Amino acid sequence: YTESSDAKDEVRFYQAMSLMQIDSLSQAERILTTLNSPDFDYADEVSWYRALLLLRNGQEEEAIDALTELKDKKSFFKREEVEALLEKLGAK
Repeated sequence: YTESSDAKDEVRFYQAMSLMQIDSLSQAERILTTLNSPDFDYADEVSWYRALLLLRNGQEEEAIDALTELKDKKSFFKREEVEALLEKLGAK
C-alpha cells in the first residue's frame, strides 16, 4: 500500500492542527506553508489557519494578504469570520 500525495497532505494538515493545539506554532506554520496547492482539498482551511498564525506572530500585513486572497476566492469556508477579521484589521 502506498499513500497518495493527497493523503499525505491531509496527514500533514492534521499534524499542523495538532501542533497548533499544543502551541508549536512555528512548526505548524512551516507545515501549512508547504500545503499551498490550490488543488488541495483543504486549501481554504490552510489559508485561514496560516493567516491566524501570521497574526499571532505579529505579521499583520501577510495575514491580511492571506485573508484577502481567501475572500477573493469567494470561499464559503469561514466567510463571515474572514470578512469580520479583515474589517477589524482595517483592511478593505
